[in-house]
Parts: sequence; structure tokens; C-alpha cells
Amino acid sequence: MMQATFTIPIAEFNFELVEKIKNLLNGDIENTEIFISVRSKKPSMLRTETREAYFARLDESIDSIKKGRAVVSFNSLEELESFSKKMTPVHAEDTV
Repeated sequence: MMQATFTIPIAEFNFELVEKIKNLLNGDIENTEIFISVRSKKPSMLRTETREAYFARLDESIDSIKKGRAVVSFNSLEELESFSKKMTPVHAEDTV
């Protein structure tokens, strides 16, 4: 069984592309199906961050946790919710 994932900008998705995918499958259209999923593009930080920069940031975070810096823990869901409301610029209650 062959599986493949294609990430295609919506502007390039057309009938010609579908035909190319069908040809790629060697005409086995009886036993093959195509699943199409639409999603938003990733946030720009993730698109522009290099692999090296990502791993450097990840290593820095791991080091901070090991040293006990910038670690936040919660004893209940309520504490987490209270903390997250303080971290967001607009509270849900304020917009109602």
C-alpha cells in the first residue's frame, strides 16, 4: 500500500494536478483513494525559523527547566486557568 502526503498551495491546486497524482498512482484507481485536507499556513515564526535556531531554542528551554528557571507548575485546573487569563491580553469575560 502506497501512502503519500502532498502539501500544495491552494493557488496550485487544479485539475491538472489531480491528473498528475492519478498518473503517479499508476492507474490503480480501483483500490486507491485520495483524502484532501485544508489547513491554514503555519505561523510565520515557524516558517522562517531555521532548524538550527529551533533546536537552539529548544535546548535553551530544556536547560532552563533543568535549572529550575522559568518553570511554572499548577496544583489544579483552576490555577492554570487563572494563570492563563493573566497571560492573555484580552480576557474572554471582558469581550462579552
